[in-house]
Amino acid sequence: MEQPWNQTLLEESPLPPEAEDDLNNLLPWEPPQESKKEKSGFGVFSMQLAICILAAIIILFCKLFFADGYQAIVAEYQSAFQADIHWSETMGQVQQTFGSIMDKMKPIQREKEASSQDSTSSEGASSGEESSQPAESSQEAAGGEQTPVSETAVSTPTDATLQTVTYPKQLTPPVEGKLTSGYGFRAYPLNGEADFHKGIDIAADEGTKIKAAIGGTVETASYSDSYGNYLTIQNDHGFTTWYAHCKKLLVSEGDKVKQGKKIALVGSTGDSTGAHLHFAMQKDGIWVNPLDSFSENTYAAV
Repeated sequence: MEQPWNQTLLEESPLPPEAEDDLNNLLPWEPPQESKKEKSGFGVFSMQLAICILAAIIILFCKLFFADGYQAIVAEYQSAFQADIHWSETMGQVQQTFGSIMDKMKPIQREKEASSQDSTSSEGASSGEESSQPAESSQEAAGGEQTPVSETAVSTPTDATLQTVTYPKQLTPPVEGKLTSGYGFRAYPLNGEADFHKGIDIAADEGTKIKAAIGGTVETASYSDSYGNYLTIQNDHGFTTWYAHCKKLLVSEGDKVKQGKKIALVGSTGDSTGAHLHFAMQKDGIWVNPLDSFSENTYAAV
């Protein structure tokens, strides 16, 4: 029996691929479904990232503005996040940690405020009225007080000498003031430990002008944690002069300065207990006693 003509035609002439694609395009389109697991994983990751950023901001803020409680905060933070916990538990831990941090900060802040109020009231009581001095008022002469120690308590450094070494010409006194600490063995003013002082300290009011003791070329004009604002001048005959703890430097590296020229202002920058000039001298890289190069009555012995 013969097949119907239309069935025979379809079997002998199947649809080309292009026609099948067109047929498929006519079918309703359904977007691909994202896995619920992928959505859930991304959401948890996003929230955990937000928590880490928030925690980092809190820790940084506390480190900058609450240094006294920083270690306690770090310990609290570590203990809260060491365990492998779920999202809901994490949120609870974050809230608990944040509350603990705030509790620790309150007594520290109260102590600082109380200390500030005590200091203010003490200053007011001593003066009898509020201070009318401007912010940049002069600080009274102080710093570098001499406390002799036994020469056996500390040895002479290899880059220093106790022998008399003098500059060939008379020096200009770098600042008008009182000698408070000489060259050699002493107790370091900041901690009381035995120390070898490689210069002399001359107490003077803040802002007092500092002159070049010897003419020469400014070799260094900089700042350090110990010397504060300081400068060095390369002199002739192998000498170098040092001026430290300055409030302000008035010359720059490479400047040529004459003896007696105003080069800086007395201050109390760096490791200092008050306004003074630390003046030091080197001969061929070896520290020497500056008093040996001044006239006998320039600075009274301490």
